[in-house]
Formats: sequence, structure tokens, C-alpha cells
Amino acid sequence: MNNLEYVRKCMRIKRTLNDAGTKLTIEFTYYDDGFVSINGSPRGDYTPDEAERWLASTRFVMQMIEEFRNHINKSKTSAAYKVQRSAPVFQASARRTGQQAHNAGVAVPAIFPRSQS
Repeated sequence: MNNLEYVRKCMRIKRTLNDAGTKLTIEFTYYDDGFVSINGSPRGDYTPDEAERWLASTRFVMQMIEEFRNHINKSKTSAAYKVQRSAPVFQASARRTGQQAHNAGVAVPAIFPRSQS
């Protein structure tokens, strides 16, 4: 059976060349004697039935894809957490609109043009 540790051990995950994404490589090998290997791991070698070997291979690939999705979701969550923690936190009461800043005599950035009143 495919336990989770074994599935994770057989996975080949790496970042893309431009560091723009994450790639899971699945190398599927069919041997002349009817046996199947995924990323160097024999699949279905416990049964003489070739159809069962193919089914065992598809189950293993699906488990790898599911674990890859979990890996991506964990990466997104931790990356979002890092960004959230590094971003400055502003209190709503500390923000000023352009008119409030003008009334208070504070320099106003160009995105808040002063009204001509």
C-alpha cells in the first residue's frame, strides 16, 4: 500500500527556472516484462495481473498529485503569512483623507489633490 511518507519520498518537487512556480515531475516507466515504475519506485509488483499494476500506478500518481496540491497550499499559506507579517499595519483612525490632511496643515501626497475652496 502507498503510505504517505513513501509517497512524499518519491515526489520530485522543485521551483521552475524563473522561480515563477513549482513543478512536480512524474516519470512513468513501463518495462517489457509488464512491470511499471513511477519515479524509480516499482508499482504493483505484488500482483501478476497487469491491469492491477496499472491501477496501482494510477492510485500512486493521484496520491502524489494530492500531496503536491497540499504542498502548494502550505507554501501559499506560509508565503501569505510572511507578507502579511512584513506589511505595515495601519489603524483606521490614524488614516487621513486629503481634506483632513489639508485642514490639519499636513503635506498631502499628489494622489490627494487639494480642493480649490
